[in-house]
Amino acid sequence: MDRKRASTNTKYAGVTIRHSTKSSAIQVRFTYKGVTCREVLSIQPTEANQRYASRLLAEIHNKIERGTFSYVEYFPNSKKAKLFGYAVSSVSLEVLFNEYLTESEKLLEHSTFVNYRKIINKYLIPKFGKILVRDFYPKHIRKFIEELEVKPKTIRNILIPLRNVIENALNDDYIKSNPFERVAITKLLNKKNKSFTKEITDPFNREEINALIEHACPALKLQLQFWFFTGLRTSEFFALLWDDIDWIKNKAFIWKATVYGKSKDRTKTKSGTREVMLLPPAIEALKKQKEITFLAGKHIFMNPKTNEPYLRDKQFREWIWRPLLKRAGVRYRHPYTIRHTFASMMLSNGENIMWVAKQMGHSTVATVIDTYGKWIPDGSVSTGYQTKTEWDNFLESAQLRHNKNAAK
Repeated sequence: MDRKRASTNTKYAGVTIRHSTKSSAIQVRFTYKGVTCREVLSIQPTEANQRYASRLLAEIHNKIERGTFSYVEYFPNSKKAKLFGYAVSSVSLEVLFNEYLTESEKLLEHSTFVNYRKIINKYLIPKFGKILVRDFYPKHIRKFIEELEVKPKTIRNILIPLRNVIENALNDDYIKSNPFERVAITKLLNKKNKSFTKEITDPFNREEINALIEHACPALKLQLQFWFFTGLRTSEFFALLWDDIDWIKNKAFIWKATVYGKSKDRTKTKSGTREVMLLPPAIEALKKQKEITFLAGKHIFMNPKTNEPYLRDKQFREWIWRPLLKRAGVRYRHPYTIRHTFASMMLSNGENIMWVAKQMGHSTVATVIDTYGKWIPDGSVSTGYQTKTEWDNFLESAQLRHNKNAAK
């Protein structure tokens, strides 16, 4: 007798013991859609397990009669699953993450793709890469959210590519249901939000601004003066062209952004496309900047080290910004703090909140109030920027000190 193919019937209908040269296992037999199916269970052929197999077989028969039987749910590794239109889901999430990145690189904007790639490589593959997609459950998502030590907004961003990959797996029949549907994301994030304090804008004060200007090279000095008095996003500042300046109305048209080395013809948000009123210090900086880059190309501001347009935030941060703060003895903050500083100093001077919101490219005043509310003085009656404020005076004094020190 060939021991590789031998089998022994049990007292339970449809349940047999299959023997091989090395071991024995329980096999169940049933008919599905006119096809006789035999599946081996990875359990020892004990009496208790034979009873379990009989109950399992009864459950399968019941679901087949009701039309709710899913072959891949009961036998995910079976080759028979393909016969009934199911994909065998023995694929890991790491494989699906990499497939998603390959596809999305062609479909998504470059900046979005780069962000998703960072999220997948930093958070998702290390956490879930080795898990088979069929074994990915709601509990994995809940535990992941609970363990992340980041702001709720960041968690939402992290979950976007994960959700997209799982939805693709569902559409490709790797899984039967979407585990996200059984996770109360909003409830978890609301709970998480309680453990995080409100983001601190931490703007630069006058002394720090003076120190930065004094220790900057001439080209960078003008860039900082313009940036501190426009509050542009970093990507908007990098992309600004001479053609975007209206010298008659003293305005700059903000409609482009440079992100991860690529320029795109739109800003971060729809409301970000806007006209920015150029305050006197910004106009002064532009006029002096003309002597440096007006005939050099389209871009207004260049990297002082390369004399080329800025390409990446990291390039500016590591080559220009961090060394400048170190020379000036100013505590390090991200370059985005320049934008925070603009908002705080305008509001501190009693500027109209709606005007500040429009200057910064916010669709409503709610964002300004929520982020910079502590800088809004009580009883403000200002209706817009006044052509001369004390901020002009302190910049002028900084310029004088710089010239004096340079002459020594």
